[in-house]
Amino acid sequence: MAEHGRRAEEGQEPMAESGAPSEDRHEPTAAHRGRPGEDRARTWGPLAPFTTDRRSYSPVTAAPVRYLPIRGGGHGADVLGYLWAAETDDAASFVAAGRAEAEGAAAKGHWIRWLVERRGEGLSPLRALDRAAAEPVDTGGGAPAPVVSTAPDLATLELIARS
Repeated sequence: MAEHGRRAEEGQEPMAESGAPSEDRHEPTAAHRGRPGEDRARTWGPLAPFTTDRRSYSPVTAAPVRYLPIRGGGHGADVLGYLWAAETDDAASFVAAGRAEAEGAAAKGHWIRWLVERRGEGLSPLRALDRAAAEPVDTGGGAPAPVVSTAPDLATLELIARS
C-alpha cells in the first residue's frame, strides 16, 4: 500500500498487487472527453422545447400580454390568430385562432419567423409588437390590426383564440 501512495505522489501509475498498472484509474475515456454534455447531445439530441437557444423570444409568460389580432386577406376577414408580447418578460409569440386551421398554422409560422428577425435586430418584445401595429399591411401571414389590446395573462389570450 505504501508503494501505491509513493507512486501516486511521483505522478506514476499506481500498481495493482500483481505489479501491473491498476485498472482502477479515474481518467475519462476518449468517449467521455470534451465539453460537459457533449456525449448526451450526440446520443439524445436536442431537448426541445427546453433549449438555451435565444434567437427568438420566450413563447411562455405569466405576465400580462399585449396582443394584435391578425386577419386573413381582405377587409373584415376572419382572425387567423394573435401576435402577442409580454408586458414585463422577454416573451412574445403567436397564438393561432381555433377556427383558422391550416391558414392559422401558416400565419403562425410566418409570425414566428418575423419575431426571430425582430429579436435579431435587438428589439424588445413590446417594440416588436409596436412595429407590427405600425405596419398593418398583409405580409404573407395576414394583416395585423393597428389596435393593441391587453389580456391579464397568456392563458386568457389562448381562451380568446379558441372562441
